[in-house]
Amino acid sequence: QYLEFDYSEDFFKEMIPNDDLDLQVLWLEVLEKKGKYFTSKDLADIFYEKCPYAPGEYAMFKQNYEKGIYPPYSGSFGARIFENGMGSPIRSEIWACIAPNNPLLAAKYAKADSCLDHRVGSDSENGEIFFAAMEALAFSKHIPSDGFGEFALEMIREAQKFIPEDCKLNKLIND
Repeated sequence: QYLEFDYSEDFFKEMIPNDDLDLQVLWLEVLEKKGKYFTSKDLADIFYEKCPYAPGEYAMFKQNYEKGIYPPYSGSFGARIFENGMGSPIRSEIWACIAPNNPLLAAKYAKADSCLDHRVGSDSENGEIFFAAMEALAFSKHIPSDGFGEFALEMIREAQKFIPEDCKLNKLIND
């Protein structure tokens, strides 16, 4: 429905939480400190320490972390309602930017990320891997002058190779 809000400069004085961006900035901090050989546990430590909000699967992750259940298992215990959420696919861009034109590395990093709050092999994990690979591939491609359609289709087809053939996402793309 339409929501009516009065514009106010006050709204922009303080940044509000935005998990689409906040966690990627935290992942960048891990990369700056640990380099390219970081682990899922490194991501989990900073997520737990520096992310003050915890909706949905983030709350599940934090509860598991407090119980000593760390990645790759932390995303497999708790409320199954969140296992296929978009919490990890929204974090894919950082991996593509870290590994431009290297979809294999972007997919590896996405997998290390996703298991914090999503079950290994879940639709969420496949989504983050797919998006990271596709975004990394996009760095190496030139958009042809005759249009975006074929370019996009090529990225999709190449990225599909990084997720299981029989997963829901691949079936959806093929349909």
